[in-house]
Amino acid sequence: MRPNPVIDVHTHVVPERWDDCDRLTRYDVREIVHYPLETTVAIAALIFGGVLERLPRLRIGFAHGGGTLPFLLGRFDHGWTVRAHLHETAPRPPAEYVRRLYVDSLTHGAATLRLVVAGGIDGSSREGRGRQRRRGHRGSDTGCRGRARGAAALHQPL
Repeated sequence: MRPNPVIDVHTHVVPERWDDCDRLTRYDVREIVHYPLETTVAIAALIFGGVLERLPRLRIGFAHGGGTLPFLLGRFDHGWTVRAHLHETAPRPPAEYVRRLYVDSLTHGAATLRLVVAGGIDGSSREGRGRQRRRGHRGSDTGCRGRARGAAALHQPL
């Protein structure tokens, strides 16, 4: 049996590609807002672009606790419901695809991490105990840090 493909996504945008670089660098908005937003845009492209439908065994892990996805998943599902053309590439609601994604636990807050886990974004239908730590990042001491599925869980067989 061939191994399942694994991709780890940690977004980073080159400054020349920003429309209004000054707006994002002022007050360190790039690190605080833009990176998690780019993570969410990447997830949306994989779902609505049909990649997760075409490659059901693909395992993808995302940094930043899935970005802003925990807060926007309802909008993803609503958008899919009212925009029938999205069904052509993604025949199932986004929440069904999201269950297959892996995220790290670097949310910097217990409430946000609980939202990630409660939303099923951590693949909660299967138990996982990994976490991903990046050099120079300190995760919050939340008591549920290990519940989000990280890089170690990505490499376990289904």
